[in-house]
Amino acid sequence: MNTPRNIEYLLEEIITLPSLPATLARIIQLLNDPESSLADVGKAITQDPAVALKTLRLANSAVYGLREHVTSVEHAVALLGGKVIQNLVLTATVFDTLSRSAGVLYRHSIAVGLAARAVLRTGRLGLPLQPDEAFVYGLLHDIGKIILEDYMSEDLMLAEEVSRSRHLPAYQVECEVIGADHAEVGGRLAMNWRLPESIASAILAHHDLSRCENEESRRLAALLNVADAICIEAGLPSYEGAIAGDPGESWALLGVESVKVPAIMDDFFASMPEVQELTEAMA
Repeated sequence: MNTPRNIEYLLEEIITLPSLPATLARIIQLLNDPESSLADVGKAITQDPAVALKTLRLANSAVYGLREHVTSVEHAVALLGGKVIQNLVLTATVFDTLSRSAGVLYRHSIAVGLAARAVLRTGRLGLPLQPDEAFVYGLLHDIGKIILEDYMSEDLMLAEEVSRSRHLPAYQVECEVIGADHAEVGGRLAMNWRLPESIASAILAHHDLSRCENEESRRLAALLNVADAICIEAGLPSYEGAIAGDPGESWALLGVESVKVPAIMDDFFASMPEVQELTEAMA
């Protein structure tokens, strides 16, 4: 087995975290500028044709539930508002920026977004999060794994092989083989991109809730932990033969009563057509 490195060594010597995508950086800047308008935001998106196309496809997907078909970015911005548009642009750009390959991990990330949405809206968690935001949290939860796939594919494959042979969750083996797990790498990327602290913290801690600094952060991370486990058990893992960790602590922290779990699963399985729709929307 390879000699593990620590997270600082990985980031300084092996992995160069990508910069925040230019279009997303511009959108965040405009949304934080009290003198800018939503029209300015729409104009900035249209200047990047690839992002504009994906933003429109996502806006018209079932995730956002618009009652009318939108045909322009400006129309989407007017209907959905700045915060949702920021999430749309983030969704549209992240996988293009980090990896050109879709595959199993891509579908898993989409599925975890849908599972997080189902747990949030059916479990009645009382979290300060809208269902479409929960989807974005889930979609981004494994961005660290995408980084490892791009920079350290052989080490990641070894960790997955050991995970299967020892019947352990991959994140535990990643710490042994690589020196850090994908959640740490993903959390660092989110911080580097200056994404909201709540997103960065949830990504960082979705396999280790003790990494959170407060109760709200722990509950957001627990939401991702539960959603991840649901998808693995439902046959939508991040790699073939993935082993789910025990989400019992996370279910308890979220306060989801066992009687609500069947309804959550019904909601999640009802969203399966959206996995294909969203895969095509972001292709």
